Amino acid sequence: MTKLQLAVIGDWHLAFCTAASFSKSGVRTLLKQAKGPSDVTAGLPPCPIQEPGFDDLIAEGRRGETLFTSGGWSGWQAPTWWLAVDTPVDDEDRPQTAVLIETLSEGFKKGVKPEILAVSSQVPLGFCRKIQEQFGVPVVYVPENLRLGQGIDTFLKADRTVIGSDDREAGERIRSLMNGFTTTFLQTNLASAEMVKHATNTFLAMSISYANEIARIGQKFGVDHAFVTAALKADKRIGPSAYVKPGLGFAGGTLPRDLRVLQGLGRELDIPVPLVDAVLKINESVDDVIVERIEDMNLPKKKVLLAGYSYKADVDTVRRSPAERLARRLKARGFDVYGFDPMMNGRPLETLTESLTHCESLQAVPSDCRLAVIVTPRAAFKDLNWGGLKTFDLGSQLWEKQNAL
Repeated sequence: MTKLQLAVIGDWHLAFCTAASFSKSGVRTLLKQAKGPSDVTAGLPPCPIQEPGFDDLIAEGRRGETLFTSGGWSGWQAPTWWLAVDTPVDDEDRPQTAVLIETLSEGFKKGVKPEILAVSSQVPLGFCRKIQEQFGVPVVYVPENLRLGQGIDTFLKADRTVIGSDDREAGERIRSLMNGFTTTFLQTNLASAEMVKHATNTFLAMSISYANEIARIGQKFGVDHAFVTAALKADKRIGPSAYVKPGLGFAGGTLPRDLRVLQGLGRELDIPVPLVDAVLKINESVDDVIVERIEDMNLPKKKVLLAGYSYKADVDTVRRSPAERLARRLKARGFDVYGFDPMMNGRPLETLTESLTHCESLQAVPSDCRLAVIVTPRAAFKDLNWGGLKTFDLGSQLWEKQNAL
């Protein structure tokens, strides 16, 4: 029986970064995956998405015997379990927590009952108290704040780490477990910690929708929105990290998930949430605005190339991709849509290819396709020779007038 301090449960980015970060801080950690080797001494599989420095961190943990893996519930023992399962969402971005309950139920049936259950999966308000009552162990909620491509740094060196628990001793034990982290700790109860996650993501989403709303008006008057963004960030009341740059809106499942939770709670409790409703409505209309701009370009042929598939630069996940979202809208308006992202050559494209034709090189793009829409600001795109293609950069030129084709 391998004795550990912590067992991190999950299969995707959150679980991998959590386990690797604790291992780096010296905590003997197990990464418990649904699909993985049952032998605790077996090697770790590669991280499911691109994460700089992750492979070196894994090797370091293996050498120092602070990081282990297992696909089963036996052969190891840990007083603390950390639930880091990626919470799926339905087609309307509402969180589906059944998989979290099922995972825990399987563990409690087959494994040794932990003394403390920590949770960093994205969950709706009230979920942690529910599982605390169901499974009879103290629950501590530590809302995740990871950024894809910077997962390790944003875990170990977070601006602040919220620890929520209705059991003071359990909260202190999790705080102690994180002693090796460079962060400011804020401790509260379970419900308040859950609301911090909802409130943070809703505020970020609100800022994005606000920027796009302002930009729609400004484009009619020739406003320089790069200047407006810089001026806003120079105001101390707003700050340099504010999400106030117009663009594609928010994508992925992270921000919409929390907005849908608050929207659902508002309806359930008969409490109007017009601001949340408006943020979602503005975001949903961004694609139509972009498609209208493309239609106004009067392309000789209704053919468009979308460059970049992931929702942010330097990562390779295409789950709930903004490129896919935009491709569907363009296809519905009668466009032939092609895609180009050399970072994704040979990698799974999930449902992307239902809406576009993937081209492994620019040479594979039809010659009568005249427009390349840069969806993801890949560094490699800056110096790329686009040949006869005009580029429409959604990252920096979304609201600027384009040269005639």
